[in-house]
Amino acid sequence: ILRNLVNNAIKFSNRGEAVNVKISAVNEHIKINVNDKGIGMTKKDIDQLLSTNHHLSTPGTEKEGGTGLGLMLCREFIEINMGSLSIESEKNKGSNIEYTMPKATLEFN
Repeated sequence: ILRNLVNNAIKFSNRGEAVNVKISAVNEHIKINVNDKGIGMTKKDIDQLLSTNHHLSTPGTEKEGGTGLGLMLCREFIEINMGSLSIESEKNKGSNIEYTMPKATLEFN
């Protein structure tokens, strides 16, 4: 999940722009934020990316290709693992993608 989100942030940012990743513990969850100042998305783009009924593939800032499936798969993996996904974005201003996952609990006998 993290690798896909960081790759997307890089892909949709202009050369030399920073991509920030922040990981924090919040109660019984881990919260991961991936933030960029890239090309951003509209609300419609976000809705299409997260929809199972639509397919959206957008070339990167240097014409990189993609399938449009990465974020949809991330959402499914997050939901399967009882996490949540939040996307905030503004066209030409960047995106902040945050997801939470429950902390792993290990029991040793």
